[in-house]
Amino acid sequence: MIRNILITILVIGLVGFGYWGYMEHRDKNALIIQNENNYQQAFHELTFYVDKIHDNLGTSLATDPKSTSAPQLAEVWKLTSQAREDIGKLPLKLMPLNDTATFLSNVGNYSFDTAVKHPSAEGISQADYKQLETLYSESESIEKDLRNVQSVILSNNLKWTDVAAALQSNKPKDNQIIDGLKTVNAKTADYDKEMQPTVNQPTGSLQKLDNLSGSAINKGDAIRISKQFAGIRKEPQVDVQKVGTRSSYKGYSVTFSEPSKDESTTVDLTSKGGHVVWYMTHRPMKNQKLSLKQATEKAQTYLKEKGYKSLKFVSSDQYDTVGVLTFAKKTKNVLIYPSSVKIKIALDNGEVLGFDQTEYLISKESDLPALTPKLTEKQARTRLRGTVQVQQAGLVVYKNEQGKNVLCYEFFATKGKDTYHIFINAMTGLQENVNLLTA
Repeated sequence: MIRNILITILVIGLVGFGYWGYMEHRDKNALIIQNENNYQQAFHELTFYVDKIHDNLGTSLATDPKSTSAPQLAEVWKLTSQAREDIGKLPLKLMPLNDTATFLSNVGNYSFDTAVKHPSAEGISQADYKQLETLYSESESIEKDLRNVQSVILSNNLKWTDVAAALQSNKPKDNQIIDGLKTVNAKTADYDKEMQPTVNQPTGSLQKLDNLSGSAINKGDAIRISKQFAGIRKEPQVDVQKVGTRSSYKGYSVTFSEPSKDESTTVDLTSKGGHVVWYMTHRPMKNQKLSLKQATEKAQTYLKEKGYKSLKFVSSDQYDTVGVLTFAKKTKNVLIYPSSVKIKIALDNGEVLGFDQTEYLISKESDLPALTPKLTEKQARTRLRGTVQVQQAGLVVYKNEQGKNVLCYEFFATKGKDTYHIFINAMTGLQENVNLLTA
């Protein structure tokens, strides 16, 4: 009797253990399939975004020479950010596409600098046009290489989970995906070397980020600081990569992702001091509910919570359902444009989707000109055409076309239905720049 009972218990135990093993195996396979689907989606999106980057660069070359090509280049700026986010979703921890990500970042920064930050009333210069031709050609080459990798994956039914396993085993020699991506990464590394300084460092000398205050941080510190600064409250997947091999400063890039929700946040911070340089959140967007004015108020509240007290709102732009707000430092009643912060606000719910204080961090007091003008505002006004009506004026530090910080009077002036933003050098009286503001 006892023997039968023991046999029955043993049988039940074996059946239960077998069922548990089956469920574990099923769940593991489901997780592998989900990861594979996420990897495939990220790579196909990356390829799509590079295609669109190439198309928009080409369109910018075909516009009127006097045009700033702003719509196309602003779109390039947005697309490069999305492409970099997809790179962060791929299983490439042991073989990161750092050079490709850096190339995309440089292309995006150049596009933003040319189209949005420093648009010229005369249109893009001949040097900028040649640079755009170069970027157009280089993006076409990268586009073809990525398409080749995509074709190999689809033709041979290759899996990204095999890439992860090959990298972890340190035996990636015979993997076709890895070989193809190595080609892409090596090519973008060469392109980065050829880029003009205005592309690599559109906002100043990024090497200054290596000289910020504070002690060196490690990987754990980078995760902790990033979570706190970006307000990450959950425990998503975390990927940490060191930057600095070819980039302009040494630091960490931390990506938090929730593949099931198609959400991710990437934070870049310096190795010295753990200063957050920028962060960006990607998630599906819903219908717009907030105005740019409401987004500005959200951004101002955010800055106060982060301890920024001397920043003044200077401009806003809207891209689909996202508002991009720019704030600049104000000292001695002078607005310091080179010391600025950009905040990206979701117009569906007011969430802070992005924060960039690159210029704010690299801007040094020693780089600023004397803040006492030689000319009075009244004298500077005489340099304006008498047909314009000044609506607003003030002292600012402005980075001119030669990349030099100069003290200027800025004037917002109207003529008919047009509004102009004019910079007059407060020392020499020369006109540094004039922009026609669109409605």
